[in-house]
Amino acid sequence: MADGRRRAWLGAAAIAVLGTCLVAVAPAYAALGLKKVGSFESPTYVTSPPGDAKHLFVTEREGVVRVLTDGRKGSRKFLDIHERITTRSEGGLLSIAFAPDYAKSRRFYVFYVDKAQNINVDEFRARRKSATKASASSRRRVIKIKSPKDSHKGGQLQMTRSGYLLIGIGDGGDFDSPGRKAQKRTSLLGKLLRIKPATDRPNSKPQYVPHPDNPWAHSKKGNGAILALGFRNPFRFSLDRRRPDRVVIGDVGHSHTEEVDTGSLRKLRGANFGWPCYEGTKKLEGCTVKHMRRPAFTYSHRKGRCAITGGYVNRAPGLPRQGEYLYGDFCTGEVRSADLKRGRSRATGLKVPTIVAIGEDARGNLYTVSLGGKVSRIVNR
Repeated sequence: MADGRRRAWLGAAAIAVLGTCLVAVAPAYAALGLKKVGSFESPTYVTSPPGDAKHLFVTEREGVVRVLTDGRKGSRKFLDIHERITTRSEGGLLSIAFAPDYAKSRRFYVFYVDKAQNINVDEFRARRKSATKASASSRRRVIKIKSPKDSHKGGQLQMTRSGYLLIGIGDGGDFDSPGRKAQKRTSLLGKLLRIKPATDRPNSKPQYVPHPDNPWAHSKKGNGAILALGFRNPFRFSLDRRRPDRVVIGDVGHSHTEEVDTGSLRKLRGANFGWPCYEGTKKLEGCTVKHMRRPAFTYSHRKGRCAITGGYVNRAPGLPRQGEYLYGDFCTGEVRSADLKRGRSRATGLKVPTIVAIGEDARGNLYTVSLGGKVSRIVNR
């Protein structure tokens, strides 16, 4: 997440906002507004299962997942794992993802930080006869990563249509990068992982298998779970629903630059985005990367911006500027829209204090999440 003195909770998380240093070349969205969905206790993420237009799920930092049905006011408690979680520094329950066959398998996955500050991804199942209640006793560990520092945990889960989990993991540092673990192929810190949960294995064995095309899936020179490396804190990333193999990552910067990285799953294989040898495109002293993958978009910390909350490529029905990337800034609360091909961004006119996520439902509608409590859908006024 962001550096402590400038970033409240997810203070360092991985929220860096696009487009401050660039001059907006088009007027702001005059027609966008926010329609409140509900108020929650420190919400961190919002999404819905694939193909399910009826239910919307919200994660709360303390360890509760809530579900709304048919847009009605009020929500029900879907899952409660608060006893496993710490909310210290950048901890908490940070995201949820549903299996592509969720309607049949009822399997879903949560990303959280445990009381020992370690990163966890666990699998749970919804009850067969209830779309609004999960079974806490169905828990299976998928992966656990030691990360003893308080910050830079990452936090995002996404599932590909072929059933692989993508997991964004921070470098485990405070305000620097101890041991340069983001560059070490044997460490899972500072990486984007691609794994398939193994539901048929006993708990004594690893609960996942790497994707066979991961760069070190068949080599002892690196950890097979790694897809890409060189991240500081990829707190929020997403898949483009129209191009589902395209990943867009908001990586939180250090002292002056935030960045957005993107590429197809094929092109991300082994891609190195440079941290801690580079911050954005700026070369840092005492470190070298031979083949650094340049970010698609960077911006500075001018005008109070300091931490990007990565979002989604806009495919929302009826919203203007389709195909642009919507993201937020945790410090200023502004929501901006970026043309990643041209490297330019502009204001949308929307502001969401302490914005920690932008989410997408099964129809492609987009939502903003404020750590202060409010979840809202982005709409035309």
